[in-house]
Amino acid sequence: MDLPKRPTVLVLAGGDPPHPDLVLPEADLVVAADSGAHLAVAHGRQVDVLVGDLDSIAADALAAIRRTDAQVEDHHPDKDATDLELALARAAAEGPGRLVLVGGHGGRLDHALSVPGALAQVAAPGRSVEAWLGSAQVLVTVDEVVLDARPGEQV
Repeated sequence: MDLPKRPTVLVLAGGDPPHPDLVLPEADLVVAADSGAHLAVAHGRQVDVLVGDLDSIAADALAAIRRTDAQVEDHHPDKDATDLELALARAAAEGPGRLVLVGGHGGRLDHALSVPGALAQVAAPGRSVEAWLGSAQVLVTVDEVVLDARPGEQV
């Protein structure tokens, strides 16, 4: 069965909060990686899919999500991928034209180091992949990226 194509999928991850001026983009689907659900709540977004071993999401937040029509993909803690990697793979399976990750850059060093590799795994021709990690924006592509920057601006 072919999955429906979704123009924009937003993946929310735990870790340090995003830059306070960041406005989350509109999305056709919101995927939360475990405690990334807290970021959704903080920004008034409904979680459509919750992915992870559910060890870092607060019990009341998990109960609230289970009361909605959200899909909950509960993984065993002894797994070969991080919650973020699982959430990004789930998001990519939707066939988005744009995949946006917010969060996932703080907390544990091993998780922070795995983010670029996880983003590269979901890059595909014709798909825009971006991540907002604190105040930094990361663009991943297998095509080309056109930057809206001025001379002398840090890129």
